[in-house]
Amino acid sequence: MSTIILSCHTIENMKIAIISDVHANFPALDAISKELENVDAIIHAGDLIGYNPFPNRTIEIFRRLQIISVAGNHDRGIKSPDMFNFCTSSLEVLKWTAERLTKENETYINQLPSEHQLIVDNYTILVVHGAPNHPNRYIYPTDLTLDLLEDVSDEVDMLVWGHTHYPIMTKIEGVILLNPGSVGQPRDGDWRASYAIFNTRNSSIEFKRRDYNIQTLVNKARKEDFPQQIINSIPKQI
Repeated sequence: MSTIILSCHTIENMKIAIISDVHANFPALDAISKELENVDAIIHAGDLIGYNPFPNRTIEIFRRLQIISVAGNHDRGIKSPDMFNFCTSSLEVLKWTAERLTKENETYINQLPSEHQLIVDNYTILVVHGAPNHPNRYIYPTDLTLDLLEDVSDEVDMLVWGHTHYPIMTKIEGVILLNPGSVGQPRDGDWRASYAIFNTRNSSIEFKRRDYNIQTLVNKARKEDFPQQIINSIPKQI
């Protein structure tokens, strides 16, 4: 696990964007990119790719904005798709993605770590995709118990994860537990891109939603002959 130290050179007051599960949804990521450009750092809890048809454009934004990301199961699946229990349609999209990634973007994906520890001003943040030491485990609201922190160092002030595509924020034993929801494929009934902004000055966390042009996503998926099951899974604009 790598440790990254982030600090503000003026005062201890940093705005950190926390995102997850973009899943190659370039229109959604592009819709929030203006705000991402105006924060001090961006953390992503895994799954840059999978499900959606804009893998290269998505990764290029990650590289340009220097987003700090861990690997999700779809990201790790590029190298070893058969090691994961992907359904047939998801596996088909993953193989489509692998055939189209540029060499630079494939290298970027394959070098992502499974965990990141960041020191941000006075906060130590652990970033994973599923659960600490269990990257494929899903953590739902019913799983927010003290047992979740068994594999977390006493020094950690915030645990950030993704994978469920469901926004969650609570605190257990003084540790902030945060899932920002999914930028690319929310599953909480709200179709808009979900993300969070953490302000270190007052420990505030603000969940945000942003709409985007879903039809662009649908049209591209159809053009690339994506499985109908995948097209049907694209959140419906309501």
